[in-house]
Amino acid sequence: VTVSSELSRRPNKWENPTVLVTSGIHPGESSGMNAGMMFLRNIVMKEEYKSILESINFLFVPILNVRGYLRQSPNGRMNQYGPNSSGRR
Repeated sequence: VTVSSELSRRPNKWENPTVLVTSGIHPGESSGMNAGMMFLRNIVMKEEYKSILESINFLFVPILNVRGYLRQSPNGRMNQYGPNSSGRR
């Protein structure tokens, strides 16, 4: 997901610094993905956060480990309490 106030769609043409944020590194950890999407929603929709986009561009990768995220199972880590479903490492 790319969020920027700059007109160019090509990141190599941007003048402002770019922040890269990744989540979903470990399977079964969706909190980072949800928090990242909520943060992006806030800086786009809420007036008090819109000034952030005037000085910084954001690149957000919601799920870095796609294979691990897709291979979730309740039997992934038998000796661990919670979560109910986990992916493969």
